[in-house]
Amino acid sequence: MLKEGRMPQGTIWAVEPKENWGEVISGQSSYKAEPVYSDYRDFYRNVYHAVREGEPLAVSPEQAALVIRCIELAIKSSVENKAKISL
Repeated sequence: MLKEGRMPQGTIWAVEPKENWGEVISGQSSYKAEPVYSDYRDFYRNVYHAVREGEPLAVSPEQAALVIRCIELAIKSSVENKAKISL
């Protein structure tokens, strides 16, 4: 998109094909999970207003750290071919 000279607009600017959706596995069943589309610019707009105007952060540093930890554990689980991980 950017290489084509187009800028992201709105919440669905880069729709993922279904074959790229994540797979949720629970016990003996599994399903493809549709991505949650959002406008990432809202996040950075909020950070700007928090720094410049004292607005509360929509995502706390603790929440961001937990997301990073979850991603790290998902990568570890994938590399080790394990389905169960503990937070």
